[in-house]
Amino acid sequence: MTGKTVLILGGGIGGIVTANAMRDRLTSKHRVILIDKRMDYVFSPSLLWVMVGWRRPERITKDLRRLVRPGVEITTTQVQEIDPDAQMVMTSSGDLANGKPLPKAGVFAEGQGQTVALRIAEEIEGKGRQAEFDGLGFCWIETGGGMAGFASGEFYAEPDPVVPLPHASRMWHWGKILFEKYWLGQGLTRLMARTMLRVGSKILGVSGSL
Repeated sequence: MTGKTVLILGGGIGGIVTANAMRDRLTSKHRVILIDKRMDYVFSPSLLWVMVGWRRPERITKDLRRLVRPGVEITTTQVQEIDPDAQMVMTSSGDLANGKPLPKAGVFAEGQGQTVALRIAEEIEGKGRQAEFDGLGFCWIETGGGMAGFASGEFYAEPDPVVPLPHASRMWHWGKILFEKYWLGQGLTRLMARTMLRVGSKILGVSGSL
């Protein structure tokens, strides 16, 4: 089988997670290309802190190349049009072959990215069962004064979503800080933040994956 090329449009959380998961699951003969209009990634969950002066813009910005696995190619260009029928993406740098569109929403970025990557890898490699997105998502809700709430649960549950919302506290605020350090940190800092988030998730019964 000849190698395939997977294009991922947008270098946000969902795009980065998808690109890294695809690179982990596909052999080296397949290309994984992440497209974004700029090389600087901005950690959007921290933009509220920039607005109130708790962060400087450069503190929540990171070179996109430092967030992806070796073997993920990055192209900086402006996407101008997507033609699903022709499977082409028109950009300011020229036309690129495209596959299937990836829906995204911030609260689902991690879970959707992992599921989509697995499904595409299974289709390309011709093995495994089709992964399904379970509808689990999470987000922080800033309430001010160094406190935050945290919503986590099954957003697609029937007949109604099951998303408990604990009272706002400093603990959830610090959880968001750890999440920021996980995404923007390097080396030991990132590893420690990831470990603390995983341990905290198990203790508190929070669904999610990193």
